[in-house]
Amino acid sequence: MWPAFIARYFSENPDMPYYLEAVAPQDNLLMVPELLQQIAVADDYSTETIQLAELGGVRYSVFYLPLRDYQGERHPELEPAGMILLWEDVTELVDAFDRSVWVNIIYAVCGFAFLEVLLLWYFNREMRLLSAEKASDVDGLTDLYNRRFFDKTFKDELTLARRSKTAISLIVCDIDYFKQYNDTYGHVEGDNCLRQVAAALKQNLKRSSDWVARYGGEEFAVVLFGTHHCGALEVAGRLRAAVQQLNIPHSGSKVADAVTISLGVATLHPDDETTDFFRRADQGLYRAKEQGRNRVASIQE
Repeated sequence: MWPAFIARYFSENPDMPYYLEAVAPQDNLLMVPELLQQIAVADDYSTETIQLAELGGVRYSVFYLPLRDYQGERHPELEPAGMILLWEDVTELVDAFDRSVWVNIIYAVCGFAFLEVLLLWYFNREMRLLSAEKASDVDGLTDLYNRRFFDKTFKDELTLARRSKTAISLIVCDIDYFKQYNDTYGHVEGDNCLRQVAAALKQNLKRSSDWVARYGGEEFAVVLFGTHHCGALEVAGRLRAAVQQLNIPHSGSKVADAVTISLGVATLHPDDETTDFFRRADQGLYRAKEQGRNRVASIQE
């Protein structure tokens, strides 16, 4: 490539790192240095990628390849003498691509926002339904399960116990002389007494499968799934002691100076109907009252 000319050119133009031999007639000579400032050029002038450059608001795709010698012959043993630089105006293509990207982003954001709103609505709806269902199953005064929940769930657990041949026991209890308590201390204190007794019953059930419901005014029912009769009697004794240890004064009681409970216990027989099972526990409660209250009794026919 005329070595003498090249040597003289670079000596006369020390600030020029390259020699530009030719540019297509329709292009501006000054475009080349501006393009070269915006792209990365490998030392061996080899590349497999197209790079983007922007001049005066116009986008160009830029590509280059090594120039082995002046005649274009490839001699691997020779270093490239320079490179051939190619560029093309791709403004419309890039703008179209940018628009499509933004359109997709907008659609994605809108879709995401819609999905979030839908999920939030669904979540709130489910939470409201759960809250409503819980409210319908929970006694508002004591925060225990109510009679509605007991009737529904107790029947299901009996069915499961029969099918799986698993023991299940029931404790029925009520507060001794509760009418006299209300007459003596008033209904506000009566409600407070119910709350304390309910909390003591709930806190003294050790297993997650055991649960207690407020069955009536001052009457409670405790379901012990997987518990035989001896274990149920032990749990009933623990509940009786826990309530008495609350030391809630009860001057109207005939059995103690504090609030106490009486409890009846029953364990499922293979041929028991639901009403028979509950009836035996209730009969145990009446026997406990007949025997003097503040005690546990059972009738196992």
